Amino acid sequence: MLPVETPFKTYTGLDGKPLDNGYVYFGQPDQDPIAHPVTVYWDAAGTLPAAQPLRTVNGYIMNSGTPANVFYEGAYSELVQDSKARQVFYSRTSDEFSIATAVSNFIATLEGAEGPAEIGFTADLLDAKKRTLLDKARDRISIKDYVVGDGVADDTAGLTKFFSKKGNLIWDAGVVCAIASQIVVPHSDFQLTAEAGAKIVATAPMQSMLLAKDKSRVFIYGLDFDCANKTQIGMYFRADVDNPDGLDVFGCTLSNSSADPTLQYGLVCVDAVGGAGGAYKPRNIRVNGNYLRNAGTHGCLIAYADRVEFHNNWVDTVANHGMEAVQSTNVTILGNKVRNCTVSGLGVGTNVKNFLIADNLIDNCGGDASITIEHNDAHGSVHDNIVTNCRTTGLNFSFGTPTASPFDKIQRVTIHDNYFQAAPGITVYAGMNIYSSTGGAEGVAIHAHNNTFVGFNGGMTAAYLKHCIFKDNIVTDLTGTNTFVAKLTYVTNSEVSGWKCDTDTSDHAFQLLDYAGQSCDRCTISGNTILASGGASGANKAMVYIEGNGGHTVSGNRTGGSKHYLLCTGNAAVLLNGNDGNLSSTPYSGGIVTATNNGNSTQDFALVAGRRITMGTSAPTTGTWVRGDRCLNIDSAVGAPTGWDCTVAGSPGTWVAQSNL
Repeated sequence: MLPVETPFKTYTGLDGKPLDNGYVYFGQPDQDPIAHPVTVYWDAAGTLPAAQPLRTVNGYIMNSGTPANVFYEGAYSELVQDSKARQVFYSRTSDEFSIATAVSNFIATLEGAEGPAEIGFTADLLDAKKRTLLDKARDRISIKDYVVGDGVADDTAGLTKFFSKKGNLIWDAGVVCAIASQIVVPHSDFQLTAEAGAKIVATAPMQSMLLAKDKSRVFIYGLDFDCANKTQIGMYFRADVDNPDGLDVFGCTLSNSSADPTLQYGLVCVDAVGGAGGAYKPRNIRVNGNYLRNAGTHGCLIAYADRVEFHNNWVDTVANHGMEAVQSTNVTILGNKVRNCTVSGLGVGTNVKNFLIADNLIDNCGGDASITIEHNDAHGSVHDNIVTNCRTTGLNFSFGTPTASPFDKIQRVTIHDNYFQAAPGITVYAGMNIYSSTGGAEGVAIHAHNNTFVGFNGGMTAAYLKHCIFKDNIVTDLTGTNTFVAKLTYVTNSEVSGWKCDTDTSDHAFQLLDYAGQSCDRCTISGNTILASGGASGANKAMVYIEGNGGHTVSGNRTGGSKHYLLCTGNAAVLLNGNDGNLSSTPYSGGIVTATNNGNSTQDFALVAGRRITMGTSAPTTGTWVRGDRCLNIDSAVGAPTGWDCTVAGSPGTWVAQSNL
């Protein structure tokens, strides 16, 4: 409850008793109220002027015989006289005593710039420290204090002032800022949080909408960047004369960048002055949980940086790579959803070292490939990606150059447990393409296993590599002409094993090919299973085809129908062992072959003292043989020769019958 109070002001005389027949005057502050009166009113609305002097009865100002109050807006002076016109008191200004004036002044103070400094704030009545409301309000710096925010008025100047503030900058919900020139992030430790519907729109051509140069610990959350086809970059972060450390672009939407024929930019772009040879590089770049769409260039391009993350972004309709890191180290590309990208969905390029591309969903991408690993990249893993509707190759892992720095070859990369599906009508591309350069820069230690390739012209092409393992991959639904499982060109000391193909290949299933006179060497083709090779009607292609020279092992493979297990067109030395399946011709043709334990074979032989011993119903008519080789007669009978001996080396050489039984 509140105490009971009198509703009217009372005056006392010099004798201390209620003033009777007194006079009351109100005037201007610091002036004689009689000489400089102000108009006072009987009502708070100021519609009923009160004539002065006002008279008192029993201590009260009277209006028509009734006690009354009078009203005035602002400060005033006051003179009170008794019935004999003697001064009872004089006050030069009501600011010294008026509660109403004090309240009015206090309200004015609260409404002013420093008003919040007069109000206390406690987050928790029991435990939190006491602060002023002004101090609390400064925890949050609102964009509404600086811009119009209607998406029409030019907010460039206001937004520049807003960005100059330090602290937690809040881009309030629904505020849309139109800018006519680039906004610069002026300091490190920059934190911007945008609420729902917050947006920045370009209204004139500019290099980028936001630029942070040599700034560290820049955090931008939730802002919608609309480049409006005026600019190639939404957010630009670069190193110039320092090593900026920390850029977080999280939960933003970036869209509608203009075309970039130079392929140098992206909706989010990070780079360094001086390129790979520059003295400075950005570090700790995180582009996570954003929506990037309708880009005239890259969705996101990061170059010359260390410790880069692309995580859980959605990328749609991009003229170049969806997301790419180049000339960078320690790159992770995880959990993104990417579609409709012209060059590739995701990739790393040009001397990227230590990278991971995993758990991404990619659809309808590829001019180069859906996933690209390009130009001397090393030490990485590509796994558990689902890639559908590939416009070209599913994964393209490509070349190095002998003089490149810091790496001279593609090396030490694993590619495993990925699913690649070709788009309808893609009839000339392999599911995976891996090639390095010639001239002594062969790729090294590339391991590809447990991948699935659906609907391509072939499973894999690989070239200019050594010490590689391609194992346990699945190829299905091959399309186009000259289909195959795997082609290796100038590959050495490598293994192709455990592949399964449920489609009849129209060309040789596994091929070891020459390049510029250089042959594959010391390769193992083993444990593979194919439906057939050479067409269902004729089975007129080999399961394994080898050009040129070199030494290889072809063992433990299974075919549902081929012409040969092995076809050699040069002098390759091949150990052919333990292969099985239906053949339309001999187990092998050409080459220098040591054949043992092959199914459907009359060409198996033993090797004794450097000479081959084989079996057949007549002397060999194909293959290359040397003097001393021998063919035993498997249809031996009385009166028939026990076998044939090669007396002159050649193809097939000169053979002489042994004595009859």
